[in-house]
Amino acid sequence: MSVLNAAMSNLQSYLFIGYGIIIFILLILIITMKLDISNMQQRYKRMMAGSSGESLEDLFTRSTDEISRFSSEQKDVVANVQRMDELLSKAITRVAVVKFDAFPDTTSDMSYCVALLDDNNSGVIISAINGRDESRSYAKPIENGTSEYKLTKEEEQALREATGTMKNLKGGKFKFGK
Repeated sequence: MSVLNAAMSNLQSYLFIGYGIIIFILLILIITMKLDISNMQQRYKRMMAGSSGESLEDLFTRSTDEISRFSSEQKDVVANVQRMDELLSKAITRVAVVKFDAFPDTTSDMSYCVALLDDNNSGVIISAINGRDESRSYAKPIENGTSEYKLTKEEEQALREATGTMKNLKGGKFKFGK
């Protein structure tokens, strides 16, 4: 029995040393994991704080608010552009001037017709007949390129030229004809 006790005592001392080594290794692993977790927590705090110290959550919230504000402003800009387009379609964008001699005894093309039209070819033709002793002015409304009043050949020419000037106006040039 004493041999058995001696063997048990020897075995216990080996087990004690083995358990001590395992506990030491586990202690080292626990300390290493604690350091890793601490490093990760510091990196996480740095990541969650922006350069000005605000958190990513605050940064995302502020960015979302700005995007919403910009989206609203963009809708306002689109509405304003549409309103401007509507106003521009009613603006005088087609112009033609035709100068002519109304009376055979005058020279220098003292009389003229001016066609002032919008995108729908609606507007007015203004004619001025100038003589030596008197002048007369006439205005005739134009709707969709036609007039309910009889037009003179010069007024018809001004109307034709004005309705063909939109391409020229986009280039920034008015078309003045004779």
